[in-house]
Amino acid sequence: IQFSTLNDPDMEMVKALHAKITPEVFVLYHSNKIAYHGCIDNSNYSLGKHRTVITEHYLNDVLDDIVHNKFISAKNNEAIGCIIE
Repeated sequence: IQFSTLNDPDMEMVKALHAKITPEVFVLYHSNKIAYHGCIDNSNYSLGKHRTVITEHYLNDVLDDIVHNKFISAKNNEAIGCIIE
């Protein structure tokens, strides 16, 4: 899969997307609509609390759905991490 990443030193996209947490993922698709917004996976269940076994791979699932032209099945999930100031 080919995709673009964005360096945002002036935090313009952070402001435009209302990003609040790092790490927080935004997958933009078709005319920059948000296809997914949230955490990468379920490795963290609370701030500073990590699972030993990751059972959900939200970002991977969204990208897989896009590649295979499927309905995007992942629901937005609240990101867990540090607040962006």
